[in-house]
Amino acid sequence: MKKILIPVATLGNWGETNGIVTLFENLLSFFKDSEFKVDIVTYGPKQEKRVKKNVTIITHKPQLPFRVDPNIFVDPFFSVSETARKLRHKDYDLVHSWTPGPLGWFGIEVAKFQDCPFISVHHTTLDHTIKDRVGVVAGDYIADKSGKAIKEIMTLYYNRSDLILVPSAYTKKEAVNSYKPPVKILSRGVDSKFFDPAKRKRKNKEVIGVYVSRVAPEKNLQLLVKTVNKLGIKLKVVGHGPSLEQLKEDIPSAKFTNKLVGEKLARAYADADYFVFPSLTETFGQVIQEAMASGLPVVVMNSMATPEIVQHGKTGFIADNENEFIKYVKMLNDNKVMREKMGKDARDFAEKRTWKKIFEQLVRYYDSML
Repeated sequence: MKKILIPVATLGNWGETNGIVTLFENLLSFFKDSEFKVDIVTYGPKQEKRVKKNVTIITHKPQLPFRVDPNIFVDPFFSVSETARKLRHKDYDLVHSWTPGPLGWFGIEVAKFQDCPFISVHHTTLDHTIKDRVGVVAGDYIADKSGKAIKEIMTLYYNRSDLILVPSAYTKKEAVNSYKPPVKILSRGVDSKFFDPAKRKRKNKEVIGVYVSRVAPEKNLQLLVKTVNKLGIKLKVVGHGPSLEQLKEDIPSAKFTNKLVGEKLARAYADADYFVFPSLTETFGQVIQEAMASGLPVVVMNSMATPEIVQHGKTGFIADNENEFIKYVKMLNDNKVMREKMGKDARDFAEKRTWKKIFEQLVRYYDSML
């Protein structure tokens, strides 16, 4: 049985929710019954090890935690930890890193020590995220320098890969232009049995839009503010992040639920009438698929990877600029027949995006490297 080491910085142990947490929630059920022996090393608030059939999840408590988000920490000195020492001397046939942070660099070290393939995942525009967040507090000049520095570090990291996996055609093009190793697409699935319009319980007839994601500068929240204030629409905001308190001040008419998980999250989607997502920095956009699986038409910006999973005029609208975004939101808000038709088409699209297909593709990539 081939042995695989998977470093992943975020697995939900801190209560965080994001695309990678969702992905692993689904892939773990496949890994545990696969032909591979898998060690997953991640961060969490306590040191522990859990075994689920063929999968061992090793949680490392950072000794000197560095906060990168309200609910995400990393350990800059992971490579000298006791956890690292134990893993370094285990036998692995392949290392598949899902993070360009300290755990990912440790993965490079293990792959070199074991003389085995190293697969990386380019799934986040980390340089854009850092630039946006630094810009809020330090201005454009420092933000630009910070973004470029992170990009240089990412280049050093990804160029040590034997294969780079990306979630979309957009990120493939970006990675091919930026890095030397071969690049392949590993998309994302959605659980259309869990995210289901049948979970709708709201009975009143008012029209409600919903935004579900991190509440952070890189999500282009100023456009969300403009849209709500100009149209006077009813909006529910599901999520948390560093910009939450400011957003509450900017759109006091909106309903804020903070982070929701499980059935409460599925219900929040199903109880809405359409999904609004102004982000300009998505390498995929898992929440878009969740919204569509819940029977919601979507409005997104024509940026990066989001247009790849939206059929303009069929499952939602793709806006080329802020005025179009506001126009499309108004169209959905005011037209029940349009919402219902596009929502049904969105649901039909999402039902074909299964996690089983994604896992089978991942196994083919593993087999090609072993």
